[in-house]
Amino acid sequence: MKWTGIKAIRDEATKELVETEEDIYLFYSAPEGYKLIMSGVAVAPPTWEREIKDFGIRADGGGRKDRIFIRGFDEGDGGMVTVDEEPVLELVEI
Repeated sequence: MKWTGIKAIRDEATKELVETEEDIYLFYSAPEGYKLIMSGVAVAPPTWEREIKDFGIRADGGGRKDRIFIRGFDEGDGGMVTVDEEPVLELVEI
């Protein structure tokens, strides 16, 4: 499955993924047997793609709707992804 854009990731991908709550965020990860690949456009290098552990959105519905928080598998591997990066999230079978 593939979702393009922050709105599709927030509204559609969240229905297909495993949800957990931490602090004020709901985090979404791949179900067993799958992995998540996030890609997007950046200034330099022009495009990026990486496997992510999960992504989070505010549980209370607050915060900015034009971004999501992603986490990787290594400490410090993550950050905010914005609508400007034209993100694409893929759920890939392992």
